[in-house]
Amino acid sequence: MGTKAFAALVSWLAVAGCSQEAPSVPGQPAVARPHPVGSATDAGAGQTSLSPDAAVFSMTPDSIRACGGGNGGIVSTAKWDVTAQRIHEVAIYVIDAKGERKLWLAGGAKGEATTGKWVFPDSTFRLVGRKSGETISEIAIRALPCS
Repeated sequence: MGTKAFAALVSWLAVAGCSQEAPSVPGQPAVARPHPVGSATDAGAGQTSLSPDAAVFSMTPDSIRACGGGNGGIVSTAKWDVTAQRIHEVAIYVIDAKGERKLWLAGGAKGEATTGKWVFPDSTFRLVGRKSGETISEIAIRALPCS
């Protein structure tokens, strides 16, 4: 991807993210455990303590209430930082509940981007090194029960 095309994509994502209001859906950011890069140790139920050289990847919110019959999609914000691994470019793929994988965005070693209102339970976000093609980290959006 050329520099101009990449700059246009980043600009478009920034404008698209700013023009959408995120719904009030409960959920804490998920800090994904790195796959082959870095290391993570369990710090307790649902928490991950990452070493300084570990990859950081989160989606906020990372869960959706499974209520109602509407479309129910939410807006979610991805944050990533793989600078400690000396990875210069990443791609984030979205894998839907059917297993179909689509490129969502490509970016630098550290960044943030906001989705449209198309994130559903069982959507999976996979952070991949662009050069190696290896999975760095993965986050699945959880469905929360209605109460």
